[in-house]
Amino acid sequence: MTKNRFWLVFSALCLTAAIVLTGCKPAATPAPGSTEPGQTTASSQTASSETTVATDPASSETSAPLSPVEQAYQDKLAAYLEQLPVATDAIQPAGDTEQADLVRQMARLYAGAAESREIFALYLSGITQLSPASADLFTTYAISGMRRNSFEDYTEIEYSYTSDPAFLDRFFAEAEKYDFNWIELNRKVDAITDSKVKALVKGAQAQGYYVASSEGMIYYLVDFTRFAEYRTANTRPMADLIVTQAIDSLDPMSSDAAFIIDLPTLAARTYGIGQTLEDYKGTRYEKYLASRFRDHLNLLFFGIDNTPNFDYGTGLMTDEARTALVDAATLTETFMGQLTGEFLALVEANGGKMDETTREKAWALLDKVDEFYGLTDEDKGDYGQWMSGNFEA
Repeated sequence: MTKNRFWLVFSALCLTAAIVLTGCKPAATPAPGSTEPGQTTASSQTASSETTVATDPASSETSAPLSPVEQAYQDKLAAYLEQLPVATDAIQPAGDTEQADLVRQMARLYAGAAESREIFALYLSGITQLSPASADLFTTYAISGMRRNSFEDYTEIEYSYTSDPAFLDRFFAEAEKYDFNWIELNRKVDAITDSKVKALVKGAQAQGYYVASSEGMIYYLVDFTRFAEYRTANTRPMADLIVTQAIDSLDPMSSDAAFIIDLPTLAARTYGIGQTLEDYKGTRYEKYLASRFRDHLNLLFFGIDNTPNFDYGTGLMTDEARTALVDAATLTETFMGQLTGEFLALVEANGGKMDETTREKAWALLDKVDEFYGLTDEDKGDYGQWMSGNFEA
C-alpha cells in the first residue's frame, strides 16, 4: 500500500488553509491489518498514537508520478477539501477535571434526549477546550444525539411549512438559484429574499442542521461541514471520518434512490476513504470508517435502485459502470483497486452479466473488507447504531 497521501493533503489544509497536492507516490508500506487489530474505545485513545492531529510533516520518501486515474481522484478530493475550511479558533485544552465535566455534560444531554439546539451550542462552546481523545467522545455524543433528533425534528417543519403549497414554491425558487445545492443554500442564508424561507434555514443552522429536500419533502440533515470545521481538535481517525461525512453533506451521493454524483466521483471518494485507512489499527472510529468503505464499495460495484450498474433486463454491465470500474482497477497498489479487479473478473467470467450466482460471489468478495479490517457484525452494527442515534460509549 502507498503512504496516506489523502491525509497529507488534509494535514496541509489544516495548517495553511490551502490545498497541497504532492503529485507523487511514496514507496510502498506494509498493508493495514497485517497485524491483528484490537478495538480501542473512545475513552482509551489518549495514550495511543491515534491522538496525533494534523501536524505531521510531509513524507520525504522516494516518489514516482501518480497515474492519470489516481491524479484525477486526488483532484476531486482536493476540490472537496477546499470547501471545508478549518475554524480559526485556537485549540486550548482545559484541565483534566474541566474536560471530564464537558464530556459528562454532553453525555447527559444525549441521555436526556436534549434538543439539537442545546447539544450543538455545547459542542461549539466546548470542542476547543478538549484534548483529542476527549474531543472524540464529546463529538460522538453530539453527532448521535443530533442524528436521532433530526428524524423527528423534520416532521415538525413538514407540518409547519409544507402544508402551504405556496411556501413550497417559494422555497424551491430560492433553492433553484443554487441549482438545488442544499448546503450552498444554507451557506448563503443572508442572500435568501423570502423571509419565511430565511427563517426556516436559520432555524436549521442554529440546531446544527441544514435544510434539504427530495420527493417534495423538506427535512433536516446534520451539517457535518460544521463538525469538520473543528476537526483539528479530534484524533486523526475521527477527523478522517468527519471529513468523509462532510463530503456527503457537500455533495450527496444519491437522492430518490438514484445517484446524483457520477461513478468516477464515487470511485474517488471510495479511494479517499481507503487511503485514510492505510495505517489502520482497529480503533473504534477507524472501524466506523472501514464500515463506510465497505458501503461505498457496494455502491461502486452494484449501483443503486434507479441507477443500477447492471441492466435489470439483460443483466449486462452498463458502459458507464465498466469504464469507471476498469479505471479504479488500475490502482493495483490500493485495496480498492485489488477488490475492483477481482469484481470485474467475476463479472467477465459470467459473460459480463450479473446473476444470482455471480452476485453471491461478489458479496463474498465484499466480505474481504471485513476480514482485512477485522470488522465483525457487531462493529458494523455499532456504526449503524451511532448514526441512528443509539450510541453506546
